This record gives sequence, structure tokens and C-alpha cells, in this order.
Amino acid sequence: MNENIERAQQAINTEEIQTIARILAKYKLGIFIPHMHDEANLEMVDLAPGVVSYERNQIVSFKKQRDPEIGVSQAVGWRWNGLEVEVCSACCTIETGQK
Repeated sequence: MNENIERAQQAINTEEIQTIARILAKYKLGIFIPHMHDEANLEMVDLAPGVVSYERNQIVSFKKQRDPEIGVSQAVGWRWNGLEVEVCSACCTIETGQK
């Protein structure tokens, strides 16, 4: 397993992350691991910088953050990129394909 993914999975059991989870829950937010799957062996790997996990019609794909579809989609996941919070997961509704 990818070292970063494994470390993230283990972190959920720490007091610090448990506290953060309780705070996030007040806002109906949760915790997830931004990831994608290596095409060669389907192993979970870190979501590459500048890439958004994009769901449309219950199908997940990966798009560049500047892709026009991302701009009209509903952000549902964010991460710290070292400078600011950025969208790392977005989706469109099944009915309209829009927000």
C-alpha cells in the first residue's frame, strides 16, 4: 500500500484527528483521503496536485482543476495544498449535469 495512504488511514485513530472529526461533524463535514488508483495495479495513490476527483452520473473520473466542467460543478471535497484550501473532489447532479 502507498505509504501516504497508509499513514492517513492510521491517523484517523489519533486524538488530534478524532477532535477534528467532531468539530467537522458540527458542519456536516467529514474526513476522506484524496486519492486515485494507479492504472497498472489499481493501488490507491495520492491524488496528484492540480487534479480533481470528478463524479458525474455515478461515474468517477479525474480532471484538471482548470477543466470547464469543474468550474460548473459542486465542490464536495477540499484539501490544503501548502498555500490555500483547494477543491479536490467535485460532482454534477445526475438530472442536469450542472450544479
